[in-house]
Amino acid sequence: MRSYVVTHRVSSDPISPFALDEVGDLEAALAHARGLLLSGQLGVAIQDGEGREIFGYDLAACCRGEKNLTSDLRAVARRRQMGRSIRLNSMASWISAKVFA
Repeated sequence: MRSYVVTHRVSSDPISPFALDEVGDLEAALAHARGLLLSGQLGVAIQDGEGREIFGYDLAACCRGEKNLTSDLRAVARRRQMGRSIRLNSMASWISAKVFA
């Protein structure tokens, strides 16, 4: 089983260090990232142990349920699913791109 790391800045200062939160699976990583975005954290990303990463607008779209997140950290359109995809239906549907400003 692949593990994932959710990263985010520890403060709003653009030169602040990143926090690393290890989670056990993709669904937990997406839920954790969604919670960080909802709380206004900056620089939120999900990484795997193979050098792949998702962040920015693609991560926000996955958190909103507009796209599916595959196990290799790609955001794919909901109508086209490749590999294992997760779509979370939740209150996160209103996450705005403003969190990445």
